[in-house]
Amino acid sequence: MPGIAASAISTYLCREQGRMDSYSTLLGASLFTLLLLLAIVIVTLVGKWKVYAKLGMPGWYSLIPVFSDYKLCERVRGGEENKTFLMAYLIVLICSWVLCWAPVVNWILIIAQFVMNIIVLNDLARTFGKESAYTIGLVLLGIVFWPMLGFGESEPVDTEDDSDTSYEVL
Repeated sequence: MPGIAASAISTYLCREQGRMDSYSTLLGASLFTLLLLLAIVIVTLVGKWKVYAKLGMPGWYSLIPVFSDYKLCERVRGGEENKTFLMAYLIVLICSWVLCWAPVVNWILIIAQFVMNIIVLNDLARTFGKESAYTIGLVLLGIVFWPMLGFGESEPVDTEDDSDTSYEVL
């Protein structure tokens, strides 16, 4: 009998050790994934910060969600004729957040927001003298194309600022 009990305890401890190894592997993989995602976010934000600085705006604008979209849209679309687009952009952006509980309306707003973001990113690429293919890169591979735009040699081509605000670059 004592041999059977010792064998059962040994088997139990081996199973528990296997579970602990599985848990530590899962924890390690989760930590690696978290650090990788954090690195992606930081690289993208630093690239956006530099783009905003090149556009003559403080880089910290890129850190504030709705405000950054508003300022980017205002800067790259500029002019009085595009105030309607700017207001529609903000309405769609805010309504998609407020109406997230209504599935059908939310999907329509998400699609509208996605299309409007592509328009703004296309205008951003054109502001830096890039082609429409660069817009596709900004949409699909932002982690690569935002830092390329921010740290690259390209400067804004259209430097006329129709607004009466001047920004101090940090």
